[in-house]
Amino acid sequence: GLYQAINNEFIRHEFSEVEFINREEDMGLPGLRQAKESYNPDHFAEKYDAVYANEADNATGGK
Repeated sequence: GLYQAINNEFIRHEFSEVEFINREEDMGLPGLRQAKESYNPDHFAEKYDAVYANEADNATGGK
């Protein structure tokens, strides 16, 4: 729809030299994922979480 067209035109005019655009995380929400897929993405980036060592220990019970 209109939102996708506005985003497309903005990117074409302001970032024409950029090969890929990261359109944020979909947070596991089906509607947001569907909206992102409407842009016909080349690929989805893999996601990783970074935590401090003591937080990781707390999450695993110190193991």
